[in-house]
Amino acid sequence: MRARGAKSRGARISSDVVRIPDMGLSAVGSATAPPPARPAPGAHERARSVVLSLRACGPEDEAPAVQSLLQLGSVSLEAVAEEFPGLLWFHRKLAHQRLPRGRDTGPLARVLIAFGEESVPYVVRFMLGGSEQRYYATLLAADLREACGMQGRMHLVAALGGRLRDPERDIADVALHALLQFDGDPALDALSTALRDKLSRDLDPAERLFAIRSLGVLRRADALPEMVASLEDTDPSVRDAAPKVLRLLTAVDLGASRRKWTSWLDQNRSRHRLEWLLDGLMHRTAALRTIAHRELERTLKTDVGYSAEAGRWDRKSKQAAYRRQVEDWLHERARESGPEDPMGAPRLLGR
Repeated sequence: MRARGAKSRGARISSDVVRIPDMGLSAVGSATAPPPARPAPGAHERARSVVLSLRACGPEDEAPAVQSLLQLGSVSLEAVAEEFPGLLWFHRKLAHQRLPRGRDTGPLARVLIAFGEESVPYVVRFMLGGSEQRYYATLLAADLREACGMQGRMHLVAALGGRLRDPERDIADVALHALLQFDGDPALDALSTALRDKLSRDLDPAERLFAIRSLGVLRRADALPEMVASLEDTDPSVRDAAPKVLRLLTAVDLGASRRKWTSWLDQNRSRHRLEWLLDGLMHRTAALRTIAHRELERTLKTDVGYSAEAGRWDRKSKQAAYRRQVEDWLHERARESGPEDPMGAPRLLGR
């Protein structure tokens, strides 16, 4: 499939993504394809004709066709399924610095986005297909999140969890990129539970290493107990990864001492991760202050002008500014979700 109008825009894959080893295709999550739709007489042919017209469609020229397909209804999704990914405005094999949003990869992606949650079973089907389908559907999944209720988001996360084990490295990386867009979403909980279970069982060491790195990339602070236990794992690669992930999640460095980390966790488990990061802004070590700042900026989507190299008074002032934002963020999330486990989800300060 040829690329048209490829652009270097969208979200960059985070530079601190921890590489996950290729592990085969035993998925963390699973998904099944939807049954074929039964179109009204002639509807499928009309939908297919419109879909075929998108083979020569430039960016922003697809709107009339998308509206026609929406009017034809769900039969259009089967016509899209016969062609996906179709014409590409972005091609994975061309050099690029940033990934585009899934919706910007081609006109068929725009159609799927327009159908919203109704297209989720098809996107899940594509993530189980050939290489091209898997790549572009995986990139598209993150864009569908906002259009979905809990069930739709859980199906997407389950399918993305399976792609973490994709034998093609760029697809596995895109799955991580997509899952990061679900940050803080309860739809991630089942995937997190499955990964935590891998850490607590006597599996192949590579399975445990995969799990701890994945949990770190997904910033799952609810997995800290299993990560602390991994400091004494029988495999040296897991023991080496555990303190690095703990450091990333907490902006604290207690080395590889399980006793120290257990004590710290006992004292701080009732506090939200963002509160740990606020403390980290004042850490005596600049590297940990940098981690704390980067993680706060990543979650809050804002920067108050903090510098890890600034003097104590300036850092204290910026910490207070971040604290106000954290309180607003936590209150907003609590209104949406209700108070939950402070290590993994929002809660009201003081609870």
